[in-house]
Amino acid sequence: MDKMAARASALEARDRIAAEERAEKCGSICSELASILDDALRSYENVTGEPGVCYHQKPFAVALYQSMKSEVSIDRFIETVYDRGLSACFPCMMRPSPTSEGKGPTMVFREVSREQYELGGVAFLDRPLRSFDTDDPDISPFPAVDPPLLDMVVVPLVAFDSKNSRLGYGGGNYDKFLPNLRDNAIVVGVAFEEQRIDEVPCDLHDQKLPRIVSE
Repeated sequence: MDKMAARASALEARDRIAAEERAEKCGSICSELASILDDALRSYENVTGEPGVCYHQKPFAVALYQSMKSEVSIDRFIETVYDRGLSACFPCMMRPSPTSEGKGPTMVFREVSREQYELGGVAFLDRPLRSFDTDDPDISPFPAVDPPLLDMVVVPLVAFDSKNSRLGYGGGNYDKFLPNLRDNAIVVGVAFEEQRIDEVPCDLHDQKLPRIVSE
């Protein structure tokens, strides 16, 4: 099965999940993510003695995502991150500079405070496929977070297999992003069990995930 066929099959299976069952599955996944987070908070060196303050004396930073269509909703886990007083970061697509010939948009994670998140109107959450210029006023209130400062990264996916190979939407954004994390960052993919396939077709640049949580 090639990538296009695998992607279509997994998305069709994901779309067929009934709303009530989907909500239950999302709740189970969010509970597991919260358990992973709490284990990490207990094990990371706390350099200041303050709760949740770890790497480089910065708040523990979690890379999240805003679910689209039938993706796993991690809204409950986002609330957990805010409840723990941690730094919540979301992907924002950045348009390449005029001098970057042949390069496409780059995925950058930006910190969104709880107040900003709950108030709404965060442009890159409302329009996740839009690419922004670096001087766009819509993103100026949301500081970019360098990948090595991210402590935990939750990765959406389209399909996966028993080897933790991941199939995304085809843009290669996470494949380019994940190698920039520091070695001890916690990386967790999330998916419904219906998205599991026998074998994900992979290219050399495709990044496997250390762990994938399904319900």
